[in-house]
Parts: sequence; C-alpha cells; structure tokens
Amino acid sequence: MLWAGTGPGDGLLWPASGRHGKDVLILMTWCDSRIRGVVFAIATALTLVLFWPAFKFAWAKWGTDPNYGHAYFVPVAAGFLVWQKRAALRAQTLAPSVSGFAFVVPAVVLHILANNAGLLRLSMVAFDVTVAGLLVMFLGWALLRRVAFPLAFLLLAVPIPLYLESTTLPMKLIASATAVRILNALGQSVYREGTIIHLSNLSLEVATACSGIRSLVLVCTVGAFYGYVSQASNLRRWVVFLASVPIALGANVARIVATAALSNYASGENLREIVHDFSGGFVFVVAGAMFVLTGMIVDAFSKHVAARRARAAVDEADLAGTLPSKTDGGIT
Repeated sequence: MLWAGTGPGDGLLWPASGRHGKDVLILMTWCDSRIRGVVFAIATALTLVLFWPAFKFAWAKWGTDPNYGHAYFVPVAAGFLVWQKRAALRAQTLAPSVSGFAFVVPAVVLHILANNAGLLRLSMVAFDVTVAGLLVMFLGWALLRRVAFPLAFLLLAVPIPLYLESTTLPMKLIASATAVRILNALGQSVYREGTIIHLSNLSLEVATACSGIRSLVLVCTVGAFYGYVSQASNLRRWVVFLASVPIALGANVARIVATAALSNYASGENLREIVHDFSGGFVFVVAGAMFVLTGMIVDAFSKHVAARRARAAVDEADLAGTLPSKTDGGIT
C-alpha cells in the first residue's frame, strides 16, 4: 500500500491499476478548493435527500406537539450562532481529515435502521452526527470545534421519546405540593389530593400539559442559548444550562400559584381559561428573570474568584521579593 502526502488525513485514497496489474492507491489531495467545494456540495445534497424522512417527521411533530412549538426556532438560532462566527470561520485554516468517516458511516447505518424501524427520532440524531463527520472530512477538526455548540444545539429540537412522559407524575406531585405550601403561606385555604388542588370555590388539576415537561423542554433550550451567548467560559455556560431544571420547576410552580390565586377571583369557564393561558405566559417571564439573575450570580462569583486569585498572585510576588537571596548573603 502506498501513501503519499504532507501528513495523515490530508486526502482520500482511491484504487487504481498499476503497470504490473497490481492495485495501487492514488492519493486525491484536497489542495484544490474548487474540487473540494464541488464534492462537499454533492455530499451535502445527498445527505439532505437521505435524511428527508427525518426532516418530514420533525416538521410534522413540531406542528402537532405543543411541547415542541418552539423547535422551529432552534435551527434558526443555531444558524445565527454560526453566522456570528463567520469571521473566525473564514480565517480558520482548513485541514480535512478522513477520520470524519468514523462519524459518517455509523450515522448513516443508524439512520437506515432507524428509518426502517420507524424510529425517526434516532434519524434526527444521526443527521447531526453525519453533519459533524462531513465537516471533519472536508473542513477539519478545528472548524468542527468552532461550530460544535450550534451543532449540538440542534439536538434540543429532537422530540423526547414517548416513554419519558411517565416522568411527568413526579414533576406534577412536586409542583402541586410546593404550590400548595406557598398558597397556604399566602393565606389561601387550599389542600391537595395527589395532583388535584382544592380551593374554596373550585378544584384545579395539575394536568400533564402543565406538569412542567413542556416548560422544561423550552426552558432548557433557552438556557442553553442564553448560557452560550452570555457567558465567556464553558464551565460558566454549563452552570447556566444546568440551572434550567430548577428554573423550569420553579417557574412552573409560580404558574400553578398564579392560576390558583387568580381563579379565586374568576367566575365562568371562559374567564378561567383566560387566566390559565395568561399564567402559561407568566412561566416564561419568571424563567427569563431567573436566567438573568443566574447569569448575574455566575458573573459576580467569577469576578470574585478572579479577584482572589489576583490578590493571591500579588501577595506571592511580594513574599518572593522579601526573601533573602544569595547576593545578599542570605539563605535561598
């Protein structure tokens, strides 16, 4: 086997026939950007055609599942993040690598199997992995690292499996129990039976749609985006993102409390439906405020840690300057 080139991963190998009838390998380098661009465009087009069933599934699911009405905006947000990096991407040195095949081949196989089995959620995940592999093959690892978050962000548009909806019961119990405690502390005479909250004039059931699974999906998406654009380091971004879970739960409790409190002063089913819909928007107002507060806390803590480290460095430098040296006849 023959290998030529400036380094491993700088091209692709194609079989050909030699003078003596033996198979040899001819290296097709990627030095010509025009050839690379044409091949990349063809590979992209083939990928879109191959994964078309997954796109159709996603579009239909987003349109019929109220938990994923926001998913239409996820690709737009990911594209915006890539567009923000356009200057760095243009300046990035390209280093195509055949190691991208390690992503593309298993992802395509997974898609074919998932598509035949009707598991198109897995096909959506496989599409993300395929795109990552194509980027490595044609543009290199360094460029993939630059767009890693926007690419991973697309996974938040993948609908969660149906069996995970069983997790709504513990969330409903936690939310309803916490809301009853808050209402009692506010002077409201209420009590709870399971997920049903009994007020003086009516009873409210914490339904599956109000259990927090909807707000959890949306708040986690917003948290990932807000953490990435508002924080400078990956650690701080993770802190903001992981705060999405308690923020979603807290915002959902606030919704139940607001619905119960306002329902005491509402009469008629139409008015109560208006109150319920208003409280739904209230969730995201509360979640947004809590994200801003979380970002401020993370920023303040990071500045505090940086200031302590700076003071420690100054103190260490001052201490080193006061130690006797050999030239002073002291002990080193």
